Amino acid sequence: MKKIMISAGEASGDIYGAELAREFRKIYKDDVLLAGFGGRLMKDAGVDIRLELTRFAVVGFAQAAVKMPGIVSAFNEAKKQISSFKPDILVVIDYPGFHLKLIETAKKLGAKKVVYYITPQVWAWKYGRIKKIKKYADLAIPVLPFEKEIFEKEGINCGYFGHPLASFMKKQQAGNREADPENIKIGIFPGSRRSEVEAFLPVMLDAAALVKKNKPESSFFIFRSEEVGPEVFEMLIKKSSIPDAAVITGPAYGERQTMNAVMAKSGTTTLELALAGVPQVIAYKVSAVSYGIIKLFAKISGLKYIGLPNLILDRPLVKELIQADFTAENMSRGILRLLDDEDAVKNMKEGYKLMEKMLYYDDEISGRIADAAVKA
Repeated sequence: MKKIMISAGEASGDIYGAELAREFRKIYKDDVLLAGFGGRLMKDAGVDIRLELTRFAVVGFAQAAVKMPGIVSAFNEAKKQISSFKPDILVVIDYPGFHLKLIETAKKLGAKKVVYYITPQVWAWKYGRIKKIKKYADLAIPVLPFEKEIFEKEGINCGYFGHPLASFMKKQQAGNREADPENIKIGIFPGSRRSEVEAFLPVMLDAAALVKKNKPESSFFIFRSEEVGPEVFEMLIKKSSIPDAAVITGPAYGERQTMNAVMAKSGTTTLELALAGVPQVIAYKVSAVSYGIIKLFAKISGLKYIGLPNLILDRPLVKELIQADFTAENMSRGILRLLDDEDAVKNMKEGYKLMEKMLYYDDEISGRIADAAVKA
């Protein structure tokens, strides 16, 4: 009887962990025990959830401080469960702050093999983390095409099978909803942390007001992450010149497809929007100190872009407004160009399709990953 343990600390990891669980069951039929740390989806997929790790997902330093005692307790419990279960394969998914520490002791606790799925973005921050992956993981599975070369250069056993988000987004787009050029809808994605929303949304709403002057028929839709309370949005919208902006809560993948153009804070959302074929302008702003560190690392690593679509394609497909360039005026100009320039939108969507080919092989990604984990 094979024993497999899967660990996921975030909602996205719970999705991918559940898919992996189903694939492991296909491989081993009834001859497998599945246990792990995750959430409801993994449980529904037949994983014996020993620890509800997704409860401890954090989205900022303030939340991390508040949840730290619980995270420490969860970490100790995770070690106990690994020691008790002694898995033939331990698959950890993303969540590097927790998992990089966990894999350090996993084999001492009885795990025979360790697989790191959705590896940390070492190319963007704290490159030294790659040393832990080399030392403690039997297989690394990155999800961005250029990451494979980075890991292989370090002598790490690595497999690239595409990005699970590409397959996931294809499934979300059933129905093929599209934007209506006669009914202009502008989407606003200000981030998933309260601090991000407070920093990005006011500028984006000012940009919306400028767009409204040029396109009075435009309507605006703010996409709210469930991690941020509605009162934060209500307060900022009330202070803005767009008091009638609608707030949409949750992923709302279908609604995204109906947007003519989108303002998006840099992050995974920009990749989701690109995979959905939605024209966008990307915003990025951090403290001067943080940006100085990022620029220094970018110079060393050769990174030229901030937005994920541009990073993957290695060209400036989507307009990026970085630091001082992120102003209401610049954002509004970028959005208006997408509304008025059909060739610009066509070029962006063609780039999106090329990017999708780099990220999406087929819907069997979870099966390929499960098979690679077994053979590692």
